[in-house]
Amino acid sequence: MPGPRRTLFRAIALAAAAAASTACTGFAPPRPATLARLRPLRADPVPARFEVEIESPALTGVFDAVFAPQPHGFALQLFPDIGAKVLDLTVAGGAVAADTPAGPWAAAAPFAGAAPHLALLLAVALAELGAPAAAERVLGERPLPGGRTELALRPVLDGVTVRVELAADGAVVACQLEVAGFGCRLEADGLTAPSVRVRFHWPAEG
Repeated sequence: MPGPRRTLFRAIALAAAAAASTACTGFAPPRPATLARLRPLRADPVPARFEVEIESPALTGVFDAVFAPQPHGFALQLFPDIGAKVLDLTVAGGAVAADTPAGPWAAAAPFAGAAPHLALLLAVALAELGAPAAAERVLGERPLPGGRTELALRPVLDGVTVRVELAADGAVVACQLEVAGFGCRLEADGLTAPSVRVRFHWPAEG
């Protein structure tokens, strides 16, 4: 008879397998050929400094962004041309916390049940851009018209649904995210969600 620890580990493994299966409903196992031609949405890491343009009910404007990788996450600060910092965002240890002009906001994983917030959208977007689609993240695939392919990916932040669209050459055209009850389209230079538009202006190479 298996001991209680082995039984517990088996239960955890079965739960994880069931979660992955549920996430991949309608998807077939990924083919080696698909994995071999997979290319990232953004090849370069998120730079330390860039400009971000935001249109949302919570915050609107063009801001200087300061990005800093941290153990198990990252930090993001946004500054206007004139005035004090408007966002101080931290992603670490399965949690997102932000200081905003409207007050502090925080949520812990899994984020599927979190309250919708601009800080969460920025956290999810930068987490995905900082960890490009890779073979080990692919949970399943299904065909789309025109020789394109849709992949289900394991999310960087728990509780986020990630679907990416591949062109025929394996390039990721766009990424569809679902978190906190709403969806957004992530591209290499920004994201679009209901009532929210964000554009990242990356510095020129060299």
